Amino acid sequence: MQSNLKKNYLYNLFYRIVTLLTPLITAPFISRVLGSGGIGEYSYTFSIAHFFLIFAALGVSDYGSRSIARVKDNEEEKNKVFSEIFVLQFSLGIILVALYVGYSVIFAEERTLAFIQGMNILATMFDITWFLFGMELFVVTTIRNVIVKLLGVAAILIFVRKPDDVWLYAVIMAGSTLLGQLSVWPVLRKFVHFRKPSFRGVIRHFKPNAILFLPVIANNLLGYFDKVMIGSMITKQELGWYDNAEKMLSMPNSLVTALGAVMLPRVTHSIAQGKTKAVKELTDKSMLFTTFAALAMAFGISAVAKQFTPFFFGEGFDPVTPLTYVMAPYIVSVSWASVLKTQCLLPNNMDKVFVRCLLLGSGINVVLNYFLIPVWGAFGAAAATTVAETLIAITETIALRKLIDYKKYLLNALPFFMFGGIMAASIWFIDLGSNIITLLVKIAAGGAIYLLLSFIYIKRCHSDVLNSLFKKKKRKEK
Repeated sequence: MQSNLKKNYLYNLFYRIVTLLTPLITAPFISRVLGSGGIGEYSYTFSIAHFFLIFAALGVSDYGSRSIARVKDNEEEKNKVFSEIFVLQFSLGIILVALYVGYSVIFAEERTLAFIQGMNILATMFDITWFLFGMELFVVTTIRNVIVKLLGVAAILIFVRKPDDVWLYAVIMAGSTLLGQLSVWPVLRKFVHFRKPSFRGVIRHFKPNAILFLPVIANNLLGYFDKVMIGSMITKQELGWYDNAEKMLSMPNSLVTALGAVMLPRVTHSIAQGKTKAVKELTDKSMLFTTFAALAMAFGISAVAKQFTPFFFGEGFDPVTPLTYVMAPYIVSVSWASVLKTQCLLPNNMDKVFVRCLLLGSGINVVLNYFLIPVWGAFGAAAATTVAETLIAITETIALRKLIDYKKYLLNALPFFMFGGIMAASIWFIDLGSNIITLLVKIAAGGAIYLLLSFIYIKRCHSDVLNSLFKKKKRKEK
């Protein structure tokens, strides 16, 4: 079981990293070709389309994965649940596509870009990753999407050549997303068979989906509404800076939050079987890993941002560095909240608690954006995001205070916080003249310092974690 869990985590991590690498790898190229204005146009139109997309998706990502995990051992029930949830998802997609076409014709300023971004909504209609994740079939999604994403990267580098190619960039990005979702369907019949569902069977999934849709709205208010507000209240150029700062932080976020997609079906299945002790052990180890990784990323990115930004994004993106300083702390908050969500709240059907925490945080985010963006621009949005994400982590912890040993988690995190500070302080003033050489030396030195200190601490205080990691290897040696 533990071996499969590690493999699933690595597959999902790889999948998320590649998904994020598509825009991140191409960011230096796109930043130089399209400029901050072109990136701002793309980000603004995508953010608008994304709000239609989330209504099409509803809360099916978490709800579908959890529902399939509960019935995956019962073939007929699995077929039935999958068919009902997919029909609900597809029906909502048709409605939202029609509404989005209406918006694009009547209201969109960049009509061509708006229509192109509509392919992202079509992709949502055919997204069945929730089923594969519920079945813990992460390898299926990973391999096919990796191939599609790499083809997308190649297409961007070959065909996008001038500032007016924003539309072409959007075609490649949206098209690769749609192709990625469709590419999984040919193998679906190996794991599930469609059964024509009744209207009542489909509708029964609407209410629990709608409950989990509220946190989807809240997450997108945090992740995309700020971009809409920046684009409409100030300039597309500042939106381009903000968007690139967020890209810098998206990779470390995926490293730690990828664990959540793996743990949700596993913990849900374990709870259904009454394995409460195993669930507690998994949660304890997950939180230790999360704080270790999140604090390393938050301190590490802040320490190298000054050299990374000009090397990666080119000229005209200097404000990305201070924006990164403001936003880096939210890596820790998002990671902490992700463990609580996927291993405590959702598996125990505490959906309403989860919803309240997210709605509170997203509401605070919108209010702070309204007051801070006109004064501080993109920096106001960055500060609002960091405050809101921290508030979500705090409120989820308070809500679960009787179910989790949060004091233990905080005490375990303190050494990693100290190690991160030591690492950042040790490499902060390194300057070897060349940005790339300085960047590489900082990464190597900082990583070595943090890993050495963390290894000593974990070996002394959490030797059981190291034993579980190398248990398989020892068995083979015997």
